[in-house]
Amino acid sequence: MYRLMLHGGVHVLEGTFVNGAFHKPLFFFCQTTMSTETDETRQSLLLEQESRHTANQHTHTEGAKMPNRKGPSGASRLKKCIGLFFEILYWLLTLILVQFWKACTAVALSLMLTYWLWGGWATFCLMIAALIGIFYNLQDSVLYFPNEPESSRLYVPPATALGIPFEYVTITTPDKVHLSAVLFKQRAELAPGVPTIVFLHGNAGNIGHRYMNLHELYAMCGCNILAVDYRGYGKSEGVPSEEGLYVDAEAAVNYLHSRSDIDQSAIILFGRSLGGAVAVHIAAHRHNRDKLAGLILENTFTSIPDMGSVLFNLDFVRWMPLCLIKNKYFSIRKVSRIQVPTLFLSGSSDELVPPKMMQALFRICGAPSKQMARFEEGTHNETWRCRGYFSVIRQFTATVCRPGSNVMEPSPSPTPGPSLADYLGRVNMQHQDV
Repeated sequence: MYRLMLHGGVHVLEGTFVNGAFHKPLFFFCQTTMSTETDETRQSLLLEQESRHTANQHTHTEGAKMPNRKGPSGASRLKKCIGLFFEILYWLLTLILVQFWKACTAVALSLMLTYWLWGGWATFCLMIAALIGIFYNLQDSVLYFPNEPESSRLYVPPATALGIPFEYVTITTPDKVHLSAVLFKQRAELAPGVPTIVFLHGNAGNIGHRYMNLHELYAMCGCNILAVDYRGYGKSEGVPSEEGLYVDAEAAVNYLHSRSDIDQSAIILFGRSLGGAVAVHIAAHRHNRDKLAGLILENTFTSIPDMGSVLFNLDFVRWMPLCLIKNKYFSIRKVSRIQVPTLFLSGSSDELVPPKMMQALFRICGAPSKQMARFEEGTHNETWRCRGYFSVIRQFTATVCRPGSNVMEPSPSPTPGPSLADYLGRVNMQHQDV
């Protein structure tokens, strides 16, 4: 900034140089002389000049920051498109990598890249080991379906819809997992004298999806029912696994033995599909024999390797080393140790588990009394809709319950439903006493 002050009634010049040019000169004419100016007047003039200089600088700065009102150039649009492309690509790669790392060992990707770049037998062997790890860990995702139908982990239909007495129960397992369960009890004066069934469902959904079936079982067979969601299913905590499901089922049986309002000598374990494999394991253990009055198995399989060979049409699956099979459920090796009366319910039209597997389990079963009921039109999940299904179960519970247990006549359905006669029919029965 330049200042030129000519005292004695001469001009005062103020201005600034910006980019080599002199801008906005201000001329002031002073009518006073140097001799008549006081110190106060001089100070006021200097302050006024400084404030004007600051205002000029602010004006230039704001002018430099004024946005360009012209539309974006072609180069600018191209930059934005390229940036958006890389953002999408980054998001997709992140999603793929996250899913990859969830399913395999932490070094699988680096090993594959290392082998692709440099090769080497050691890297190849490590890569194969990592791929085996992927295969091993992915087995859970093709066996357990707790979220099918969608939102099955978030929503369990309320039991109030059935219109029968019930209570919500939380069962704590030895490894501190809290399981969600519902206990359907007969009327207070009858509940202590009737059988109680522990119902173990299949590998998908939650107990709410079985309420219609349980309603008919309750009404037609006159029993109490404890329906349990495994760990990782419905509102239960944890993650499903073979050992975990065994612990859950045993905890459910022990829970009933802790209650004084039911007949502890008339507890029957009922397993359907995957639940059947869990029930076989529980019933085959010596320390559980005195806890169970009977066992019911419906449309269950011999082992997971056998099921793998059927579902994927690959015979070599059943001959794979067991160390590569995460979930085995070898019912065929355990069923011979069962020492409680057992009822087999087999749907001859089962589209998932071959009925010959049920026949194989029946032949090998070591129960002192065992029974096979075949339903020609029974499918994997809908055998319970076949004629005669509930009458067979009721006859079985009447046979195995110890003296003192009261087997009720079928109670009227709390809500309109089929009568007992609708469920009675000719059933192909096979009975064997050992």
